[in-house]
Amino acid sequence: MTGRKVIDAKNFPYKPPVLAGLVWWLVLDKLGAPDWVCGALAALYALVFIGVLVDIWTCKKITLFNDGV
Repeated sequence: MTGRKVIDAKNFPYKPPVLAGLVWWLVLDKLGAPDWVCGALAALYALVFIGVLVDIWTCKKITLFNDGV
């Protein structure tokens, strides 16, 4: 099975979803959501973040430009 091909970080930096987690935390705080909702969303966000880290480590990175030519 071949891995997913992505552009190398030298050509296109990868941004993990940190900002999205902060925005959702602020929205839940502003709305006064119960603690169980905050916990459920935090668990879901942790699973997504772990999945992103695994994807970063397992994907095949491709460079767009040859440095020597």
